[in-house]
Amino acid sequence: MLQRQAGNAALVRSLGGSYAATSVVLQRALVADRLNVVGETHTESDPRRASERAFSLARTGTANYWTEAEFPDLHMAVSGRRGRGQPQPQGSASADLMEYRAIHAAALLVAQYDRTAQAARVLAESTALKTPSEGNGLPPELRTFLDVDLRKLVKYKERVRKAWTATQSQGVNQAVQHVFEYVEKIVTLFMETMRTASERRKALLFLHSANDLLKSHAAPLAAAGGVPGSTDVARDMRIARSRSMGLAAELSSQKGVWKVGDLHVADVLDGSTQTLRVKANYERKDAFDTELAAWEAQRHGT
Repeated sequence: MLQRQAGNAALVRSLGGSYAATSVVLQRALVADRLNVVGETHTESDPRRASERAFSLARTGTANYWTEAEFPDLHMAVSGRRGRGQPQPQGSASADLMEYRAIHAAALLVAQYDRTAQAARVLAESTALKTPSEGNGLPPELRTFLDVDLRKLVKYKERVRKAWTATQSQGVNQAVQHVFEYVEKIVTLFMETMRTASERRKALLFLHSANDLLKSHAAPLAAAGGVPGSTDVARDMRIARSRSMGLAAELSSQKGVWKVGDLHVADVLDGSTQTLRVKANYERKDAFDTELAAWEAQRHGT
């Protein structure tokens, strides 16, 4: 099972003692001669990678800098994947296991669809659809739903689709692909039904009713991800990814800066992952951003 690969007792013991008994002194800044696992918001850091790399080099003395998916893993074997030491046909596997990443992406899409479905229900049950249209256009509330709620869903779907690629586990691939295909079909049918004014309320109710069937995909996702029976697959898979990252960081001999989603750093620091924080230095996004801003101000003499 995937879950077994991320933090078993033998690995914990091999690092020297129990998690609860370990005394940890948390660093609050980048440090040299260690691996720094640093939180970020990807859309904020992506445009400024060059600046972050320069800052990291100045603070740590090494040009080693990895984005979330770039840090090398320990070739951990997971269900459906070749075992330790065997070559990966898709290239060097990252410490952010793609099996976890794929399921997390699909679970996030299910959660986003739920928010859109609830907005559709509220609109369908209101009197807003009876509001006179502006010219030959749509009622204002319906236009807002399409421009804001539905557009957010479509953009979110495309963003999380890019977050994963096919894995060596067919069970994972199938469970994840079903979610994306189902959402695609729902949105297409919704837009087709929306073409006539008399069908608009029906279309909104259809969008809402499809939510229950989409949620049924959560069980296959949980099973494929090694968390059967999970009531919050997105959260559990995020923590599984965080645990995998924490183990990779603690067992790695690399030094430099590894940027990951800030919630992954939070999961490690608050104990959710039960990761022994012995070797690596963990820094939240806000602390890094403050350091970066101060460094840039000093650099430019402002």
